Amino acid sequence: MSVLLQEGWSYYRLENYPRSIAIAERAQRLDPRRAEVYLLLASSYFAQSKTGLAEALTQRGLSLSQGDVTIRHQLQSLLVKIRDAVL
Repeated sequence: MSVLLQEGWSYYRLENYPRSIAIAERAQRLDPRRAEVYLLLASSYFAQSKTGLAEALTQRGLSLSQGDVTIRHQLQSLLVKIRDAVL
C-alpha cells in the first residue's frame, strides 16, 4: 500500500492529477479506511479546482485520521485552503 501511495504522490508532484487520482482510487479499494488515501484524492481534485469533491474527501479523511497526527494536520491544512478558495 505504501508503494502505491508513493507512486500516487509522485504523479501528483508531476501535476499528473488524473493518474494520481487513478492510483489513489485503487489504494482506496484496497484500504478504504486509510486517511492518506483521502488526502491524496482531495489534494488531486483540489488541484483540478474540484473544490466540492475535494472538501468532501478531506472531511472523510479527517474522520479516519484519528491515529495519524501528521495526516490529520495535513488534511486540516488542506481544508483551510479549500475553504479559502471557495470564498
